[in-house]
Amino acid sequence: MMLRWKLQGLAVAAIAMLAIAPAMTAQEDTSTLDAAKAKAFIGDWVMTGQNGPRSQTERSLSIKDVGGKLVAEVAGGRGGGPYAVDDISMRDATLVLKFTEISSSVNVGVSMEPTEITLTPGEGDSLVATLAAGTSYYQGKATRRK
Repeated sequence: MMLRWKLQGLAVAAIAMLAIAPAMTAQEDTSTLDAAKAKAFIGDWVMTGQNGPRSQTERSLSIKDVGGKLVAEVAGGRGGGPYAVDDISMRDATLVLKFTEISSSVNVGVSMEPTEITLTPGEGDSLVATLAAGTSYYQGKATRRK
């Protein structure tokens, strides 16, 4: 009986995510951040990091120059995506990306989580990446896709 309720909950969560996800990715807003200030971050990246003691996570990140302004999109992780980043800014040499993603779990159900990714130049052609989403936090790196 308990398993049936959990499966029904997951089915409802999946349907809700399918209904909400297109609206989340439909936004193609460009930021007000001048792309010239963030030239080192423009490109396609793979972010990797530890999310808990035994869980490796990977996300795709695309940062583009559109008409001299930045546009970014994030995919992967528990939220799936892709998600358009609606708030892009700089803190000193760090690029800050803020957006809302959909997350689901058996225990919590579907939730909208404010998410922040920070990217700082690292060694060579990599970035130091941190991600904070709801109660999740990880630090890892972003490597440019070839």
